[in-house]
Formats: sequence, C-alpha cells, structure tokens
Amino acid sequence: MDHGKRRQTESGRVWRRLVLACCLGLAIGLSFDARAGSLDLAQTAFAEGRFIDAARIAEDLGTPAGLMLAAQSLQVHGHFIAQADQADRYLTQAIDLATRAVNAAPESAEAHVHLAAAIGRHAEAVGSFEASNRGYGESIRDAAEKALALDPELAEAHLTMGRWHAGVIDALGSFLAGMLYDASEDAALEHLERAMELKPDSKTILLESATGLLILDDGDARARDLLMRGIGMDSRNVAEALLHAEVIERLETLGSNP
Repeated sequence: MDHGKRRQTESGRVWRRLVLACCLGLAIGLSFDARAGSLDLAQTAFAEGRFIDAARIAEDLGTPAGLMLAAQSLQVHGHFIAQADQADRYLTQAIDLATRAVNAAPESAEAHVHLAAAIGRHAEAVGSFEASNRGYGESIRDAAEKALALDPELAEAHLTMGRWHAGVIDALGSFLAGMLYDASEDAALEHLERAMELKPDSKTILLESATGLLILDDGDARARDLLMRGIGMDSRNVAEALLHAEVIERLETLGSNP
C-alpha cells in the first residue's frame, strides 16, 4: 500500500472510530448479569457497537445463529474499527466462525452468506493478488451460489453475488473477469437490482448495492442517487452508522457532497 492510500485508510479508520464513539454515547447498555449467554444480549452488544463483546457472547452459545452473529461482529470490527495490524486477526477469526456456522447448519442460506461476507472482507484487506492466491474469488462465489440455491429470495445472497461480480470486474477488468471467473456486468446488475427489490427499505442493502454499481461505473448518476437515498435513512445500529460514514467518505473522494 502506498503512503497516500495508507494515510487515507488510517484517516477513514479514525473517522469511523469517532462515529463509533458518538453512537456508543447514545447507546443504553444492558447488564451482563441480566441475561448472560443469551442471543438477545449478543444482538444488543452488536447493535451498540460492542462487537468484541457480541462475538464472545454469541460464540459461547455454540449455536449456528450464535456463530453467524459472532462472525458478523468480528467482520465488522475488523473492517471498520481495528487497527491495520490487528484487522487480519479479526477477519481470519470471522472466516473460521462462519465456516463453523456452515458446518453446523449446511442448509442455512444465511450461514453461507456470512461465510462469503467474511471471506470478502478479508480479501479486501489482503489485496487482490493475495486473495487470488488463496482462492478467495472461487470461495466467495461458491458460498453465494449455495446461498441462492437454498433461498433464491434472500436479498443478502443477491447482494453478495452482485458485489462479487462487480469486485472481480474491478480487480481484473471485464475481459479477464469473464474469462477466468465468468463474472459479468450484466450479472452484477441483475443481482444488485434484485437485492434492492427484495429489501427496498434496508439501508445496508441500498448502500452496499449502490456502492457495487459505483464500482462498475463511478460516474453512474443513479448509483449516486441511491447512495444519497441510503444516507438519508436512519441507521438502525452502529454497524450501519459505520457503513454510512464509509459511504460518505467514498462520495467525497468522488467529488459528491452528501
């Protein structure tokens, strides 16, 4: 990573940690003695941005739902909050937890989506060359395809598939992406549009789908309009607030004012 990108990344992390601090200041904490070990407590910790606590509580449950939430918590923490030299550890743990969730509940479409998401975040962290060496492109695609086979109406599965196509094209270019991975812009658009159709009121789906459209064409006016619409939605939890901040940062680098 060059010095300019490193400074930009660290600046983004500082900004997102400030967002986290502000959100935590508004959150109402629950006593760990009140409902220790419950999925509700883990979900509350996640919503409040206490991602490490959420992961610990959820993993201790040992259930597929707990493992999925633990994986999601560490994935969010590793991507948005952790220092650069710590992110790899959290994202690797997220992959391990999501893999355990898939093994525990192989017929759960959501488990496969969590696995794809965890691998995708780690792929972003290690870079396209290392991700290719680890076979991450195929792993993400396989997990997303399995999720769609299990539940064709799962918005998150379509989002994952659409972002995969867009990401491969962004990394390799349309020709190589199609030749090596059978990735295409048409497929990316189809899945992203379907995700937004299935969950039109989801801030996360809208922001992530619109960002995928921008990856394909950073001048796409509709994508920017969709991002502005997503930014206008309330954040339901700290994770969405962090995504919100990341999107604003991206728009600013593209010269758009939210």
